[in-house]
Amino acid sequence: MRRAALALIAAATLLAAGLAAPPPAAGQAREAAAPADTVYGCVVCHADKRRSFIQGVHAEEGIRCSDCHGGDPGAFALPAAHAGPFIGTPDKRETVEVCATCHSRVDLMRQYGLPADQVAELAESRHGQLLLRERNMDAPTCTDCHDAHTILRPDDARSNTH
Repeated sequence: MRRAALALIAAATLLAAGLAAPPPAAGQAREAAAPADTVYGCVVCHADKRRSFIQGVHAEEGIRCSDCHGGDPGAFALPAAHAGPFIGTPDKRETVEVCATCHSRVDLMRQYGLPADQVAELAESRHGQLLLRERNMDAPTCTDCHDAHTILRPDDARSNTH
């Protein structure tokens, strides 16, 4: 009896924290549940971002929050979590720089069969000219078409670029 009560309390705690999914309703398929991060501090405050992120290709490839945002993923409280080089919510120009960190590297993109000239193409496009040359912050940036956290493969029907 006591063991069942403890299991119920543990399940309720995980559900409340968003780390476990309730059983699917009749006739619904369950999405693959992501394992709870117990040594990754970002999810303590940013569980909503994690739920979006784990659906995307970057999570599949092992990219973590700190790879784009910096900070200390081993820290579980502020200000330590945002220590060192840290970009919270980048502005539109910073977004291009953050994405270019990887997406301009031929050696990295080759293994995924992706082009590494996307920033150069952006710079030549009307969007890039407005954003990068004219500094028009109303111009689109990478995350206006490719969601900032739920980055899906182009052949995924849920993708904004499908």
